[in-house]
Amino acid sequence: MKRSPLRRGRELAMQALYQRDLAHVDAGDLLDTIDSTLGPPEEAKALARELVCGVCETLEQLDQRIILVADHWDIQRMSAIDRNCLRLACYELVARRDIPFRVIIDEAIEVAKRYGSEQSGAFVNGILDAIAKMERKSEVLTFGKKEKEDRAPTDES
Repeated sequence: MKRSPLRRGRELAMQALYQRDLAHVDAGDLLDTIDSTLGPPEEAKALARELVCGVCETLEQLDQRIILVADHWDIQRMSAIDRNCLRLACYELVARRDIPFRVIIDEAIEVAKRYGSEQSGAFVNGILDAIAKMERKSEVLTFGKKEKEDRAPTDES
């Protein structure tokens, strides 16, 4: 199945941040790596660059948000894939208000499932749901009400 340029951009960003985590590569080198990657469309590379820069610039604040909701989890003990999927999605939840929170979470789950362990999708989902409730409270509440309305029986039934 062909992945969208936006999914591909998120995957490139996660791979770059994974490399940063394990090899201690600096952000400038990560951006050079993204730019030299063959295959992905420019739209994917542009998103990856934006996400990597944003995460690197706000890493401490993102990690604090993750730690706040990750009960009994030390962020350094999380798998590098899960940790960086969380960082990317947390950054998007905070900085990209133009993207619905459900889209951000769903994308992060799919990337985590593709590159992480069997449990990665559920783990990432749980942490990001809690962060979304903190960062996008009114959007989450509106979404929950809409879901209830969509499931409610109609008078016509």
